Amino acid sequence: MRREAPRASFKSAFLLDAPGETWRTSRETLGLALRQALRGRCEVSLSGIRVYPGTEIHRIAVAEGLLDPADDLLRPTFYRNRRLSPLRLAVDASSRVAVGVLRLLRRPV
Repeated sequence: MRREAPRASFKSAFLLDAPGETWRTSRETLGLALRQALRGRCEVSLSGIRVYPGTEIHRIAVAEGLLDPADDLLRPTFYRNRRLSPLRLAVDASSRVAVGVLRLLRRPV
């Protein structure tokens, strides 16, 4: 794409904290996102997985006891991988550092 349209820009969205995700796969995802952003290849966003009624992630969250099946989910609710709960803090901190670096480099955040 870069060769055919060198000035084209694109956005990448990376979902974190998924069921079955490990520390290793989380680091790989975060590393890829930061490399893409720092190279100026794209705008990057990192987020958790929002739970909607009737979805597979809803079924998983209920089965894992993370969510009451009667919850109407009108308020934004995100899946939390219990094995990676400390990862959330690390990702949040890393994201803030990355945003600071991008701002210093005067690239879009």
